[in-house]
Amino acid sequence: MISSRDQYLVFCRKDISKYDSETYERTLILAGKSVDLPQYPEIKGIVRAKTYISGYYVKEIRNEECEVHFIAETD
Repeated sequence: MISSRDQYLVFCRKDISKYDSETYERTLILAGKSVDLPQYPEIKGIVRAKTYISGYYVKEIRNEECEVHFIAETD
C-alpha cells in the first residue's frame, strides 16, 4: 500500500514556430516543477511529492504527426 500523496506544479509553455526554428520544425516546450504555496500547507499524514523538473518536448514531423519526449525527476 502506498501512502497518500499531494503535489502542486507550475508549468510554462513555449511555442516555437517553424520560422523561428533552426531546423524549420514547429516545436512546443512544456516545462514544469513543484512549488510550495502558503495557501496550501502540507497536510499531516500526506506525503508532499516534489518534482524538480518535468516536461514535454514536442516537435512536428509533418502535418498532423509529431514526436514527443517526456522527462521527469520526482521524489
